[in-house]
Formats: sequence, C-alpha cells, structure tokens
Amino acid sequence: MITQSDDSSIVVANSSGILTYNGSWKFYESPNSTIIRSVKYIDGKIYSGKTQILDFGLKILKVNIHIHQFPENLIFN
Repeated sequence: MITQSDDSSIVVANSSGILTYNGSWKFYESPNSTIIRSVKYIDGKIYSGKTQILDFGLKILKVNIHIHQFPENLIFN
C-alpha cells in the first residue's frame, strides 16, 4: 500500500514496517514485527493497518514517526 503526505513524501507499507521517501529512504520498523497491510496519510497522521490492529503515527519535524496503538476495545462504525 502507498500513500503521499502533505510535504509530497511517499509513504509505503511493507512486511517489515513503513518506508518514507522524499529524496532519500527512511525505514520505520513495525512494532512487534507485525506485517503492515495498509497505510494512509490523513491530516498530518500516518494510519497503518495490521492484522487485527490499527495504529497511527504522528509525523514530527518530518524525520520521526511515533507509533501509537488504538485500544483493543475501540469500535469502528
């Protein structure tokens, strides 16, 4: 899965984590080595979907991604 951020960076999900590209590649390893199935950039956040897990990462200073896991009991309608 591929998405693009507001600063034109390309964000790619793969089996090992998230890659970003804006002139050079940066790799962010997936917590717990889970396979990332999907990724989407929305309003300054990178959302990633894994098997039964939904995370979001806040892009700070265009160099770091902090991964936050949604609570397991969160219900999406």
